Parts: sequence; C-alpha cells; structure tokens
Amino acid sequence: MIHYYNKQMANDEIIGPLTRNVLAAEIWVRSSEFHLYEISTVGRLRRAHTRELVKPYQACKGYLSVQIQAIFGKFQPVKIARLMTDAFFNRKDGYQLDHRNGNRALNCLWNLRYVPASVNQRNRKDTVMVEWNNTRQPLLDAIEAVFGNSDRKRYQYIASRIRKGENFTDASIQRAQFEQRSRK
Repeated sequence: MIHYYNKQMANDEIIGPLTRNVLAAEIWVRSSEFHLYEISTVGRLRRAHTRELVKPYQACKGYLSVQIQAIFGKFQPVKIARLMTDAFFNRKDGYQLDHRNGNRALNCLWNLRYVPASVNQRNRKDTVMVEWNNTRQPLLDAIEAVFGNSDRKRYQYIASRIRKGENFTDASIQRAQFEQRSRK
C-alpha cells in the first residue's frame, strides 16, 4: 500500500513512485458521479468543499477503496479505480481498467490504461510467459504473432503443453498440424 496519506510524513519521505514532482503536477477533477468529491491524476481523493483528503483502505484483491458519502447522506464503498475510470476515461462496453505494473493499489494515471478485456488478461501475474523470437513475452502475444489471432481452445492446448515442459515452438507446430488435419 502506498503511504502518501500519512499527515506526519514530509514530502521527501513519501515512498513509492509518488515524489514531490509527481504531487506538484497533480491535477484535480470533480467526480462526475459523486459531485462532493474530486479525484486527482495521482489517484488521491478529496472532498471538494474542504479539500480534505479521504483515506483509502485495502479492499478485496488488493484494490484501494474509499467510503464516499452520496447526496442523501449514506456512505458507500467505491474503488478508487472506478473513480479514475469515470474521471479520466470514456466508458465503453467490453473495456476494463488495467494497472500496467500489476499493482492494484497504485492508481496513478500513468499506471492505468483503459483496454479491451482480452488485453487486460495479458497483464495478469499468472500469465504464461514464453521464449519466442528471441524475446520473452506473454503466451497470448506469441500465439497471435504465429497464428494471426488466438482463440480459447488454441490457447488452452498450447498452455497445457508448455506446463508439461514442452517449448512454445513445438507446441505451436503440433497445434497447427492438428488444425490442418481437422480442416480436411
């Protein structure tokens, strides 16, 4: 968890990727859904009228959440990632917010991207990495480079062969031969 909400810390004691320069370039935007709050490009939330920071807490699966007061006085938990999506990205069906470095607690704008669900799955920690074309890359990227596209059955077949100790090239050749035979 990033500890930039501790009021006893001086600016030079802020840890992680948040430095004095990052905080100096911070831009605040009023939340479109929760009008009493502003969210910043660094992923901090504050009350719009008092400019008081709202302290987040660690929610499920590593996401940071805050308790937000709705218009009628009731508090509700909201993920900071959702607030960032509403403030800085245009919502689209089938798209998800992706944390580039995999740290779900780091909601800085430079760590977020709004991508299709398939692209978001490539950034998971449990992604199968393969050595192909002299580079180490996610299995899904390698499959798309070899076959032109990927489907679930092709991915599952090749991933199971790799988990059994086979290399990517051999598993891809076997899958291509299988697909060629099934077309006839």
